[in-house]
Amino acid sequence: MALLTTLLSTSLCAAEKRVLVVYSGDGKAAYTAQWVVPALLNLLGHFECAATAVSASAYRAGQVGASDATIYLGLGATADLPAALLADIYDSDKPICWLGGDISQLGSRFSLGRYGFRVDLLTAADQYSRVLYQAQVLKRPRAPLSRITATDRVSCQVLATVEGGPASLPYAVRSGRFWYFADIPLLETDQNGSYLVLADQLHEILNQRHSARRTALIVIAGVSAQTDPGALRGLAGYLQSEKLPYAIAVTPVFREPARHSSVPLSGRRSVVGVIRGAQRAGAAIIDSGLTHQYQGRSDDDAEFWDIAGNRPPLGRTPADTTKRISDAVAELGRCGLYPIVWSTPLGRASSSDYIEIARSCGASWERRLTSALAPAPQTFPYLIKRDSFGQQVIPDNLSPLHSSDEAETILEQARSQTVVPDPWLTLVLAPEAPIDSVRLLVSALQEMGFGFADLRRTAQWMKGKSLEIHSCGEPTALTKLIPAGWDATVLGPEKRDLKRYEDDGSDEREITELRPGALLIAYPKGDRPHEIFALEGGPEELAQRAVTAIARAVVAFAAVACIVFIIIYVIQISLLRRA
Repeated sequence: MALLTTLLSTSLCAAEKRVLVVYSGDGKAAYTAQWVVPALLNLLGHFECAATAVSASAYRAGQVGASDATIYLGLGATADLPAALLADIYDSDKPICWLGGDISQLGSRFSLGRYGFRVDLLTAADQYSRVLYQAQVLKRPRAPLSRITATDRVSCQVLATVEGGPASLPYAVRSGRFWYFADIPLLETDQNGSYLVLADQLHEILNQRHSARRTALIVIAGVSAQTDPGALRGLAGYLQSEKLPYAIAVTPVFREPARHSSVPLSGRRSVVGVIRGAQRAGAAIIDSGLTHQYQGRSDDDAEFWDIAGNRPPLGRTPADTTKRISDAVAELGRCGLYPIVWSTPLGRASSSDYIEIARSCGASWERRLTSALAPAPQTFPYLIKRDSFGQQVIPDNLSPLHSSDEAETILEQARSQTVVPDPWLTLVLAPEAPIDSVRLLVSALQEMGFGFADLRRTAQWMKGKSLEIHSCGEPTALTKLIPAGWDATVLGPEKRDLKRYEDDGSDEREITELRPGALLIAYPKGDRPHEIFALEGGPEELAQRAVTAIARAVVAFAAVACIVFIIIYVIQISLLRRA
């Protein structure tokens, strides 16, 4: 229960809505609660609310009434629920959402007739594998399912149905301020899972209806010293030619223990040059750990999780996590690359790791493992403004594109997540992704109403021991961002716009603002990062620069030749006159 305890103790924050989460906590349900409850708290981080979670056995009379909304998680067979809890729920005039089991206890003590439905246990639950919601077919988790029968269609609104058995059945219903779900949708959080019904209905339960805005982020992922610079240059060049904002997720050090090899990104200047050119053209950099591995090969392994043992790496301390982040930022800095967002390798880390990550990074781009007991890391259909560790989480919620035959699956996942009013999707591209498929996906997302996000025009930050990077969403005074006694360099937002602020007396930092799209690179006074040299740019820019250089060389040669010819001519005329 250590992870759950940590999450619950950090979940409170200043907000408008007070949400009470009550969960059954006996027997097997106590283990399930360790990852289902944090998954629900993560979803609530999308809203302006403060969530408190308690087990049913620890419930105190009046807690439901003191909250603006209550969510009950019936995770399995449990002892009798406290009479005070059942009475407070039944008498409440505030939103109540009941998920899964134990509702028979409410029905045996009070009549469910007021809600316009009754509930029975369904024995053939496995037949019902699909949920129909807002014309989208979603995957239902393999879990016990309650049979809901609507007895009064006036007071009971069927929100979603479950399909696959002999007859369609209600899956989620609403009666005034009372919601009921026939199972626990958070048991699985696939990209097209039925948990999306809950994710959407939370807007109604909390009475926070976000504006209908569809956002997509493009990320070229899996970039390291082993990446083919030609493939990366081609993909980045296409995105730039279409004027699409995008990000590049980079692993600073590539390791392959089986071959005893370790290659820092600074050792592959051809790759560095392509990424630096993309950064100068406006791409954001995402830091994917230091080595993206613990015992296996980089990019195939989790740096902060022992996958074989399904536990945090033995012997690791929070100080080790902080050092790894700092070393990653320093290595990227040597390459002239400046990350503004973090990505936990494979979305797996311990609660102590996430605490340190939140101190070093304002936002993470990832799907997240809520507990070692969870079947897979949790995906999010929308932006998590503040998770249980106080960090913003940018969703990684679509399958990556490697080949053309994966495009339709990605589009299906994207369509499923449009059931929420404000979806945020990430189109993840491998460096070798076929351009035609990328063009197809970009066009399809645009037709679905998605706009593309530019991380460099949002407020982001990352901190290492001797390097801090900031971006902003609106003009921000440099003095608010530069640590006391530090110097800074501003890069962008234009390609070659660079200015250093290294003189406290004359650099005008007091009256200067960081503009959206620019990067502020801060460092201890007099300790500006030394960057390796690398040719920067995409194919068109490199070609243009090469043509320009050749033209300049030709002009210079012609000028020198003319001067030499004139000198020789003058000398010859002088000699002839003397003769």
